[in-house]
Amino acid sequence: MSFSAAHFQTTDQVDLHYKTGKLCESNLPAIFFCHGAGATPDQFSEQHEFANDYCVITPSLRGHGDTKMPASSNAESLSLLRHTLDMLELADHLKINEFHFVGHSIGGLIGLELLKIAPERLLSLTIFGVSPCPKKSIFPDWLLANVSQWLNYHHLQRILGSSQSKDSKTVKALTGMLKSSNRRSVYFMLKSLIRHNYLDILRANTVTPILLLRSAEDGRVNDTLDPCLEKLGQQRNIDIMRVGSASHLINMETPELFNSILKAFLTKAKLKDSKPLTVPPELQQ
Repeated sequence: MSFSAAHFQTTDQVDLHYKTGKLCESNLPAIFFCHGAGATPDQFSEQHEFANDYCVITPSLRGHGDTKMPASSNAESLSLLRHTLDMLELADHLKINEFHFVGHSIGGLIGLELLKIAPERLLSLTIFGVSPCPKKSIFPDWLLANVSQWLNYHHLQRILGSSQSKDSKTVKALTGMLKSSNRRSVYFMLKSLIRHNYLDILRANTVTPILLLRSAEDGRVNDTLDPCLEKLGQQRNIDIMRVGSASHLINMETPELFNSILKAFLTKAKLKDSKPLTVPPELQQ
């Protein structure tokens, strides 16, 4: 699949890199695929097939891939809000008014922040590998965030890579991506993953189609996600898909399943169908 690499300058002078699929010069609906902490757009290489039907955009977040760090690397320039503004500025740069957004981990939080500050721009939102609710105990993640500042970065990359998946191919790919990430950027992303709460934002938005993916083996996320989903209850515009065959990186570990679920959800969103999302049983194994 042919993708074109490009970059543009944000309003605070960061040269943000991204890739676009072949159909982005047409008038087809756009999809942003936003990677997680320490990853790059390569995280979504198995989703390139969506470029046959959509304008696919895969940005590199600050301090990741080809996107360098801001001149002043601090809590403001590397905040969740600043990453979110980057996505809106990129959409404006590409002259895209509305778009679907798919985000993993910190990318999922960026999607939720978009839902908070610019819901009118979202055609749909899909998140996985993250909970919209705050964690009961922040100590493990607080410890990891702070250890990331002084631990040998090569060792930290190996720890982060091996802790995200049990699939050796996925671990190898993620560890390779981590080599192009900046320690300080990862640190602020890990901090963003500690404290956030979008439950009320989800409850208040009854219009935007939303897909929450829960992977059975993503234990650390599920400890927070499960009680969050219980509080959220049933909401007509929100689909919850429980997947039993993957852990934190479902789109890399089981790409066929992930793509099938996402295609079904995007079709449902296009048709404005309020019926619960269904996927053939044979694809859920």
